Amino acid sequence: MGRFCMDDSQTDPDTPLSAPEVWLRKAREDLPTAAVALEASIKELSELDAETHELLRSAGYNLFNAVGHHAQRAVEKALKAALVAEGEFMVDVRKHKHHSLVKLRNALEKFDAWDALPSVSKCYRTYEDLTFFASDAMYPDGPDNTPTLTAESAVELLNFAKKIVNLVDAEIRRREAP
Repeated sequence: MGRFCMDDSQTDPDTPLSAPEVWLRKAREDLPTAAVALEASIKELSELDAETHELLRSAGYNLFNAVGHHAQRAVEKALKAALVAEGEFMVDVRKHKHHSLVKLRNALEKFDAWDALPSVSKCYRTYEDLTFFASDAMYPDGPDNTPTLTAESAVELLNFAKKIVNLVDAEIRRREAP
């Protein structure tokens, strides 16, 4: 794994990780992956008989976890793009080398330019639920308190991720405009 939780091989050799555009591009790549996971999960769920569906549910298998995982990745990378844009991320990399969306969003509180992003005080549960999908929900030995995603809640998380990515993108573009 490269610096800042993004593999160096995933970046353009001419674009340093200190560029917000690199983080934003990676955030945007996770959105369609989450959307595809959502569509596939809905289709798979509709094709399951009630007995199989109950067997999966009782075993703790959730078809929508992949949506949460990719939505979380998109939000994390967008928030890191915002921190990079402020010069904050490069000041203390270790301070921001984690997956906690609450901590990343809180780190932006001191910068007025990011007031349009949903605050932790208003969206704490959403940031926390998404953070869970960074890793815990993706492994069989993860904790038993996995948020239960339904098609509706998966759509909500995906829409939240799109909103964050779009707001960060708009602010970065505004800064780059002449």
